[in-house]
Amino acid sequence: MMFCPCEGLVAEGKGREAIKAHCEEGNLEEAKKVLQELKKKDMQPNRLAYEAIIPALCAAEDLNRASELCLEVLNGNRFISVEVLQDWKHEAANMAKKVEQLEISKRDTKMVNI
Repeated sequence: MMFCPCEGLVAEGKGREAIKAHCEEGNLEEAKKVLQELKKKDMQPNRLAYEAIIPALCAAEDLNRASELCLEVLNGNRFISVEVLQDWKHEAANMAKKVEQLEISKRDTKMVNI
């Protein structure tokens, strides 16, 4: 099995801080690896980790994963800032508009081809 550097960070108790740092550096894939490693070790991300990774996921248009984490926070009686939830809601609404516009465009293209 290959060693992931995130395992060392988690073992040292620095996983939560690493998530935040990776997100700030724009390295979302590494942040997701650290999050996965935390969970594998039955450790919970803290508020700052969630507040870093959820907006980063939204910016990367990974709204499914961002939604999962929002629900994880809310269902686990954890807290994150209202701003993070509002940003997630705003990004979800924007994505819904994009999907709707794409569906309209496809429908219009089909009508032209008939």
